[in-house]
Amino acid sequence: QAINILFLVVIVGGAAVWLYYFYPNFQSAPKKYKIGILIEQDLFLANIDGFKSAMAGLGYKENQNIEYSLKNAKADEKLRRQQENEIIAAKPDLIVVASTPAAKEFSDKRLSTPVLFIDIGSAAGIVENIARPEANVTGILSGTADLAGKRLEMLKSIAPDIRKVIISPEKDFSSYAIFMKALREAAQNLKIEIVEIPSANQQDFMARLTQIINRKNGDAFVYF
Repeated sequence: QAINILFLVVIVGGAAVWLYYFYPNFQSAPKKYKIGILIEQDLFLANIDGFKSAMAGLGYKENQNIEYSLKNAKADEKLRRQQENEIIAAKPDLIVVASTPAAKEFSDKRLSTPVLFIDIGSAAGIVENIARPEANVTGILSGTADLAGKRLEMLKSIAPDIRKVIISPEKDFSSYAIFMKALREAAQNLKIEIVEIPSANQQDFMARLTQIINRKNGDAFVYF
């Protein structure tokens, strides 16, 4: 009986080895990578589509060897913090974030999971050296906030006589506070008055375009 059992083990083992080498589909399935994505608004959906497209070009096919979990905070701070925790709890292989405050939150937590930020307004408090990011955080800047002052300087050089500059920002936008701080600091140095006329969203801005941008309100306009 022992000989029969040994014979069976040899046969089954040999069959398994043969199937493994000659039938690739029998081999264990490749690892499916998990990527957690957090965006601040619908505006960033195009960025994520571009990211997914580039990943597909590298051989990472959705629902085959990669799985995406997309969360949209809709400019709601409470919801964003909840979604941050949900992403961390899911233990993804990579976190992709299109939100300046969320990128800072993930950076502050010193996660072992790599964090890639996309199109954020400023790297301040996220990485110290954007050319050589430290730890496991890296990404792409839009420079919305970091270049706010420089944009105002360029506008002043083009039109030296301007005294009042109109801006119509969305206050719920993630980069609003740091953008306005940089813009006001530059305006003070350039002796320019900032005329802030907030808009709720793009549709609201376009509907009130002529009420916002006119000579009565200011000499020039800076788009946020």
